[in-house]
Amino acid sequence: MIDAAANTSFGSITYGTYTVMAGIYDQVNVDLFLNETSQGQDAYAAAITASGDDLLIGATDPSPVSQFLDGDIAEVITIGRNVNAAERIIIDNYLSAKYNIALAANDVYEQDDAGDFDFEVAGIGQAADGTFNKDGQGTSLVRMNLANDLDNDEFLMWGHDGTALSVINSSDVDGTIIEARLERVWRVSENDNTGTAVDVGTVRLTFDVQSVVESFIVGSDLRLLITRDDAIFIDNDVTPQAGSYNIDNQLITFSNVSFQDGDYFTLGTADNTTSPLPIELISFDVATQSSSVIVKWRTATELNNDFFTVEKSVLAEHWEVVVQTPGAGTTTQTNQYQITDNNPYPGISYYRLKQTDYDGHFSYSNIAFVYIESDNAVNVYPNPVDDVVFIESDMDSASKIYLMNSIGQVMNLSPAGNENSQTEFDTSGLSEGIYFIVIENSGRRSSTSIIISH
Repeated sequence: MIDAAANTSFGSITYGTYTVMAGIYDQVNVDLFLNETSQGQDAYAAAITASGDDLLIGATDPSPVSQFLDGDIAEVITIGRNVNAAERIIIDNYLSAKYNIALAANDVYEQDDAGDFDFEVAGIGQAADGTFNKDGQGTSLVRMNLANDLDNDEFLMWGHDGTALSVINSSDVDGTIIEARLERVWRVSENDNTGTAVDVGTVRLTFDVQSVVESFIVGSDLRLLITRDDAIFIDNDVTPQAGSYNIDNQLITFSNVSFQDGDYFTLGTADNTTSPLPIELISFDVATQSSSVIVKWRTATELNNDFFTVEKSVLAEHWEVVVQTPGAGTTTQTNQYQITDNNPYPGISYYRLKQTDYDGHFSYSNIAFVYIESDNAVNVYPNPVDDVVFIESDMDSASKIYLMNSIGQVMNLSPAGNENSQTEFDTSGLSEGIYFIVIENSGRRSSTSIIISH
């Protein structure tokens, strides 16, 4: 999605106007679409191959190529294959909803216009040319597939209202006791490219709750709630549907779900004690402050939460307790927590959060890491690195040395040479970016950062 004055052969883009742009490259030409309106084809092979198949964004000098994007770019999606027409329409509708940009054609998701259900939009569908995307999830918890009556020019798309994954009390819903439901609500569009309602048949709907679900639930207690009048869920218009829960992959599944255009849906439970709904850990962050590490986290709600444990690790394998702090029990209020680790490991330190209920059940957060400059004598040169980096340190035969990327993955790269206290790595095959040289010796660990810039 760009605000740009692009190369004129791409068509007319008005500067200062945000635009959804899709370019489909087939090794010879680019089919360009602006706000879902076709701009025709542009011969692009020479331009791309001349720059090593790089995506040219924000270029200020067209030499040696003449095709580039220049402007205020908010989001770029790159896919290592040609997307088909149905996939392109779904992606463009996701961008349209997220950035409030009107599409000139194929505006199949209308709920961003009526109620602003424009968060984490995803969808399935089949374009007029017969191409399709029959399995959709995006970045949200919700996945849909197995539509049993999907025809040409039919799309089912959904997005949510942006509220937190907190829990609110409920009651009798259409004769079914629902003790609690998620505050977050999703809404669906089931339309063709003109906004006319269609019917794609029944679908399988899955909530992927690996990152947010409580450690124990009974699948038969869960209910899919669908309403057609409003998002209050007092009168559902559709009988709450029972689902199943797979504890191994933490998927909540509802089969043969039938939606109509404009339906609202959310997840409920008939027993919020034995089958608590997924609770979102809104954030878990770590940051350095001088020689210490600040660990912060925030919860939307808490259910029977006894305590939190902050843990740290050198290699994200063996974990050490930093501190244990009480939870808030059961609450629907947002809570913020913060602790300070005054003794972090030198170099890279990994952190995670363990949450333990009163009954002993526990779950973990995502893993975050920080880097603290080591005081150990490690000399790295040159830095930035081109194709070869040399490391000098107090190493012996028992020392272990390796490279890690910026997300903590150990690179499969052996030293190209090792003489006395100097080790050499050939970095010519690595992508540009920030890496870490890590040295382990006799239980001690040191690391230093490098920048690879070919």
